[in-house]
Amino acid sequence: MNKNYNQTTKSTRRTTSWVWCLMLFVLFGLSSVKVNAQALSGTYTIPGSYATISAAFTALNTNGVSGAVVFNCAKGTTEPASSNTGMLLGSTTLNATLSSTNTITFQSSGSGANYIVNAFTGGTATSATTTAQNGIIALIGADYVTFDGIDLNDA
Repeated sequence: MNKNYNQTTKSTRRTTSWVWCLMLFVLFGLSSVKVNAQALSGTYTIPGSYATISAAFTALNTNGVSGAVVFNCAKGTTEPASSNTGMLLGSTTLNATLSSTNTITFQSSGSGANYIVNAFTGGTATSATTTAQNGIIALIGADYVTFDGIDLNDA
């Protein structure tokens, strides 16, 4: 009987070890899977679909586009640039998806004064070694982008 018991115990240990290995493989395998958000396509509103143009830039830079994208920006709305480097549009993901048919348009919509983006006012440069304000909107390798009726204010 002792011999049978030892064989059963060894077999159970092997099965248990194999199950643990499989569970760890699945656990670590699933934790490294990146779920990609969907590329943008169609018409969006600001504020609405996105709170600000800056938030739309973040989504575009992260997800890219899969068709023409239009952002209708509510007239009478003002937003500040988020940093001294300005609002940056362009990333490896976005730039690879832009084309003559996969375009991006930001346009004022509704009645009243155009949508306004104000320059960053968080500080000023006092010498060559401090960070200077560097623009309001920067396109970094992004082509096929149109701004229509969006006012930039460097006041």
